[in-house]
Amino acid sequence: MSTPRARPEFTLVVTMASDWHVGAGVGRPGSVNRLVARDRDELPYLPAKTLTGVWRDACEQVAAALDRGGSGWTALLEAVFGSQPGVSGSEGERRLGGPRPAALSVRPARLSPELRAALTAPDHGPLREALTFVRPGVRIDPASGRALDRHLRFTEMARGGCRLRAQGCRLDLDRLPGEELALAAWALLVAGLRLVDHLGGGRRRGAGRCRWSIEDLGPEEELALIEHLERRPRAPEPALPGPRPRAGLRRPRCEGDEWVEVPLRLELLDPVLVPGRVLGNVVEGLDHLPGRMLLPLVEAAAAAAGFDLREAVARGDLRVLPAHPELEGRRGRPVPFVLHRRKGAGPRGKFHGSAEPGLKPERSGYVGPWEEGRGEIVYGRTASAVYVHNTVADAPQRPAGPGGVYAYQAIEAGSRLAAAVRLRSGLAQDLGDWWRHLAGEHRLGGSRKDDFGRVLIRVEPPRRLEFGFRPHDGRLRVWCLSDVLLEEGGLRDPRRGGTSAERLGEELGRHLGVKLSVDGGGPAGLRVRRHDAWQERWGLPRPSLVAIAAGSVVSFEVTGALRPEAAARCLAAGVGLRRAEGFGDLAFDDPLLFAATVDYRPPRDERPEGPPSSGSPDEADREFAEVVERAAWRSQIQAAAVARGADAGFRAQALGWGPGLTSSQLGALRTMVRGRDRLERLEALAAVERRAKRWGASAIGGLRRLFTDPEEVWRLLGAEGWPALSPEGVARLRSELWEEALVLLVDEAARRHLGEEG
Repeated sequence: MSTPRARPEFTLVVTMASDWHVGAGVGRPGSVNRLVARDRDELPYLPAKTLTGVWRDACEQVAAALDRGGSGWTALLEAVFGSQPGVSGSEGERRLGGPRPAALSVRPARLSPELRAALTAPDHGPLREALTFVRPGVRIDPASGRALDRHLRFTEMARGGCRLRAQGCRLDLDRLPGEELALAAWALLVAGLRLVDHLGGGRRRGAGRCRWSIEDLGPEEELALIEHLERRPRAPEPALPGPRPRAGLRRPRCEGDEWVEVPLRLELLDPVLVPGRVLGNVVEGLDHLPGRMLLPLVEAAAAAAGFDLREAVARGDLRVLPAHPELEGRRGRPVPFVLHRRKGAGPRGKFHGSAEPGLKPERSGYVGPWEEGRGEIVYGRTASAVYVHNTVADAPQRPAGPGGVYAYQAIEAGSRLAAAVRLRSGLAQDLGDWWRHLAGEHRLGGSRKDDFGRVLIRVEPPRRLEFGFRPHDGRLRVWCLSDVLLEEGGLRDPRRGGTSAERLGEELGRHLGVKLSVDGGGPAGLRVRRHDAWQERWGLPRPSLVAIAAGSVVSFEVTGALRPEAAARCLAAGVGLRRAEGFGDLAFDDPLLFAATVDYRPPRDERPEGPPSSGSPDEADREFAEVVERAAWRSQIQAAAVARGADAGFRAQALGWGPGLTSSQLGALRTMVRGRDRLERLEALAAVERRAKRWGASAIGGLRRLFTDPEEVWRLLGAEGWPALSPEGVARLRSELWEEALVLLVDEAARRHLGEEG
């Protein structure tokens, strides 16, 4: 028997034995009440939240059965799946150490890459549509048990027979220290798999029948894990996760006034949720990744190289700039609020540097670099999408009423962002090649243990930071490239507030060694942004931060000599508070701020298309592919038969039917075409001169070709170009569905001909 072992990374396989519905939380008005959840390729999939909830419920049953006399299995379950503060107790309940984070991370389950590559081909739209179908239903009155009036509804269902794989699932063994604890947790998870047999909507009425398994987990190893549970009267006690060990880490030296920059390139493998604000059950997301989200990764990379960055962060010797959209290989900059454009302008147009009738100020998006006389500037926005999920109540195992639906706005998967880590040259020299530890796959943002958060980071070597600033005579235009957080300068004077232009000028003047006063005649556009963060460990809100929003522009009059070296130090180090988290990034006298008009265009999509999958689907995928192909062809046969049968010209020219055919003739034909002896009956009809004359030689000849030549019916239906997932699929489908296509075509043509003649 195989020796059981815990696996830190594994693939969960879900085989759907019946049609299933995992809803997207929305419908199609006037058509479908409930739609199936789809991924970015418009293919049905199983969200990770659904998989986690179903798996946890099954493991709770196992833990309840094993936890006789309080033997600790329920506590182990919580260590694996994490705490549920809103379920286990009141929202205000707190405990030492805060809620326990989950050690298990489940990814969405999707079709195999080979099948996805075949289904997402440009000419395979009918095959993608055949992955689902619409099922009608009614709502039953729970009191009377009868169907309610005016409650007909239509639910989209995904076809059964498919196999979906959740790759990249992880069990964090660092949160389950010790081989004994990790093995017990893994055995609990495997035992829970055996109790899962249905998922999704309508699972108590036959839908969603499924089987779960772990890829490459053999039956012998699975049996050994089950026996391991049976032999243990008590579960190992999971310890609370402690702080990250810092013993043995060296504090680097921070010397010199010069700065270097480490560029970061981020590719979002999953949608990334960056909560901006919460409006009821809707979480609005930011269109960028703030520096506070990337700073822990930088600290972890330095720790892997043997350094402790806490002092460098506190002194402001290291800064992590926010990740903005990448525009043609360059990090985008928030569009300055002094730019205006026409209402309803498209992806191409013209920015105006001053307000005019018919123009409105631009408030969102990012622009690339621009120099005077260069021509067009690149302008784009971050692609985002809304993801809906619901909360399932434990007792009835149903969605928790109208208030249980939540919507997340997240940056779409596939987006490319660019960020940068700035640090003093002496610090960078002491750290060495620490930046190499940043490269790789990471998980960021909210809900990152399931459907969101996977990010691939590529790191470039450090480079010297140069700004090339040249002061103008007596004036300075400041462009906030990130939010700027300033201390309040006074309690009663609004000009001393942390979000005022005067306060920004005072702070900048202190760094530059000059006096700055707001230029009332220059371009200005200052807006405010509020940051509402959340303390994950304690489940409590952090204090709100009110900052000058990125994109704000302020013009100042300068009193004194503005030295380029002082400006360079200020631009590198930033201004204000929490600069290590990306606040306080500025630009001085950018050419874009002086332009009267600038043409803009969308960025070119330079992402190379992924190579087609070279592998072929396995046996299980081929069986499901045949089901999808057959459903797609049947749908196309029906649509083509209805269209051809309704065309009087087609019936006259292709079938040779004249206006004198009677209902008895057409009824006999509809019966004839359904029999296996259709050709013999047609020849018998043609042998009777009177009957043959009533049909006509053209009609009998057309029917004889239909009954004897298998390709004739496909020619009449226009089946050239109908897709299949394999080269041999077209021939197989034509052979399997020939008789069905023949019956549909003749039956539909006869019905329409009879209706028009009658």
